[in-house]
Amino acid sequence: MSVEDSSPLNLAHQQGRHADRLLTAGRYHDAIVCHEKAADHLLRAMKMTSVPQALTSLQLQHKFHFKQRDIIREKHRRAESYKKYLEQREKEAQKKAQAAKELKELRDAEEQLQKNLASNAERDSEVESEPDEEENETNSDDETDQGRSNEKSVIHDGEPDSLLQFLNKDGRRDKFSSSVHAATKAPKNAEEKMEELKTSNHQLQDHVSSLLQELEKTKHELHSVKSENKQLRRTVDILTTQIERYVAEDRKRAGQDLSVSIRPAFSTSDSFDEQISPPSEIPPLAPLEIPDFDFDSFK
Repeated sequence: MSVEDSSPLNLAHQQGRHADRLLTAGRYHDAIVCHEKAADHLLRAMKMTSVPQALTSLQLQHKFHFKQRDIIREKHRRAESYKKYLEQREKEAQKKAQAAKELKELRDAEEQLQKNLASNAERDSEVESEPDEEENETNSDDETDQGRSNEKSVIHDGEPDSLLQFLNKDGRRDKFSSSVHAATKAPKNAEEKMEELKTSNHQLQDHVSSLLQELEKTKHELHSVKSENKQLRRTVDILTTQIERYVAEDRKRAGQDLSVSIRPAFSTSDSFDEQISPPSEIPPLAPLEIPDFDFDSFK
């Protein structure tokens, strides 16, 4: 009796092949479902026979599909772990690049700050040399004020027509004096600016130190993650080797049992083959004898 396409054993084999294709495509969950369906079909096949050899073969195939389910789960877990490791490594690389970028910016800012401090120091040295010029200008201003007082006394004694002339002179002198004071005005609060620059420098140095500490911490975490990943890989390799060895032994045993024909599991009569006895040897025939006839009587 031939095995039909809708028989449980054939359906189990189809599910097994489909599970292999899904596993190759990386669809672990669907492959597990196919192996479970194959195991269910084998249970149905076991209910349809009572032959010991066929039952043993079906039981081994049933165990094989459950072992494959466990192996696929382990592979899925290993793939997820490796995926997380790659994501973690990418994040660490991004953090490292960001830290290097910030460190470069801070170094550039520190160099610019040093240049500003040097320019401010030069400016302070120039400011210190300006008081002598201011004293000379102050003396000239005093002389100008004295001249103004003399002119004002002349104004009170003179005629009203000459008042405009003296006012114009005073206006020109006030304008000239204000322009001189504006040109010689010292920078405001130079010491406070120096203190602010020093404070900014200290803050930048503290920020650089904190970034360096964070970078060292990130390197330490990356080293620990790599060590843990290496240990997990070693453990997974050991487990995979053990599982593959166990599956190979099961396949070997299943192959030996499958050499026995399971066709009687689906026959109409289990005792049909037992009723057929092997042919025995045919006994030798007796030699042919020609009877004696009286042919003359027929004439």
